[in-house]
Amino acid sequence: MLKENLLGGDLRSISKVSEIVKTIDNQQAFDTLVVFLSSSDRLLQMRSIDAIEKITVNYSEFLIPHKSTFLELSKSEQAIEFKWHLAQLLPRLPLNQTELTQLFETLKNWALTTNESKIVRVNSIQALYDITPKLLDRQEEFQQILANIQQEDIPSLNARIMRLI
Repeated sequence: MLKENLLGGDLRSISKVSEIVKTIDNQQAFDTLVVFLSSSDRLLQMRSIDAIEKITVNYSEFLIPHKSTFLELSKSEQAIEFKWHLAQLLPRLPLNQTELTQLFETLKNWALTTNESKIVRVNSIQALYDITPKLLDRQEEFQQILANIQQEDIPSLNARIMRLI
């Protein structure tokens, strides 16, 4: 039933994701959503990552058994819609310093890549902001990233930066 509720319509609709989010309150049900991320059906992938991102706002512990999966997904080429949800949920993972450093590099690349989606870039800036306090040696670099992005003078990016400062 979970899969059927995620299908139907097109990529611009969210189908029944909001209803599904309300019903997922245990690890087993959450794990099913993670399995859907490897589906060849892009619609199922997109809606699953959307649900996962929304669920983990309140249940970040559900991510723990799947930490390596999400870190690997961050290293592979993904659709824009997938990436923007991934950028939002990655800072919720319990990461060691090596993993945080690798994630910082990934998010920095997404944030600074000018032909990347604006939503991916905004969410990457936010994610960098969220993880940088755990990386004391990257504080100055983060400030330089923000300064470089501000020079592009893109309203959506500058609005997020202003909100963070």
